[in-house]
Amino acid sequence: MTPFVNCPSLTEITCLATMPPTLNATAFLSMTQGDITLYVPEEAVETYKATPMWKNFNVQPVSATGISTTLNEPVKRTNDSWYTIDGRPLDGKSNAKGLYIHNGRKIVIK
Repeated sequence: MTPFVNCPSLTEITCLATMPPTLNATAFLSMTQGDITLYVPEEAVETYKATPMWKNFNVQPVSATGISTTLNEPVKRTNDSWYTIDGRPLDGKSNAKGLYIHNGRKIVIK
């Protein structure tokens, strides 16, 4: 069985196992493994690089959270900030009926 044989556009694989999985030798048949980035837990990078099935991939560490980039932009917060009940910021007071958060308090608009 060759699970990735019909995946010519595959460019990345994320495997969170700290021990490299064992697959059939033909699992990556007809693929250029060096063109595929394999993301693994940081503590397992060297193990994957030393394992025959995985050593030809471009092995890179993945963050523990899976978050690779973040935005560091200040959020505009004023005493007049309004939020939906699930925490999404609004551009001001809503005219729609519902439950909102304003200055840390629940506000009901009827």
